[in-house]
Amino acid sequence: SSTKNSAFIVTTKDDDFGFPNTFKKVYEIDIEYITDSSSDVIDVKYEIDGNDAPNSSSNALASNQTLSGVSGKDNVNILKITPSSPIKCRSFSLRISSYGTTTCYLEIVSIGIRYRPIQSSPIVTETSSA
Repeated sequence: SSTKNSAFIVTTKDDDFGFPNTFKKVYEIDIEYITDSSSDVIDVKYEIDGNDAPNSSSNALASNQTLSGVSGKDNVNILKITPSSPIKCRSFSLRISSYGTTTCYLEIVSIGIRYRPIQSSPIVTETSSA
């Protein structure tokens, strides 16, 4: 409830998008947000397949990303992040943090992940025969 700027880290759950045994390709991440300044900067990192909780050494989607758009609590802005190539995974999680030691005011309204299930890529398990 405080409106004071501060350093932060937000980590999403490891999400399989309702298809636990299917590979997916992630094409875009859309973060809807509210900020009070266009000079705030964040990092967005990710992990796949539940290997680890996203942390400071995770794969980067956006580093030192300036939050542009209209400031103010009545204005929702969208940060579109497109990986250089689609990310193939079974599950996906994000880590959004203020950049370095800078403080930032950010309210996340929603996070949308554009992906496509790859039905022709069954996952081989330890109990299945390859």
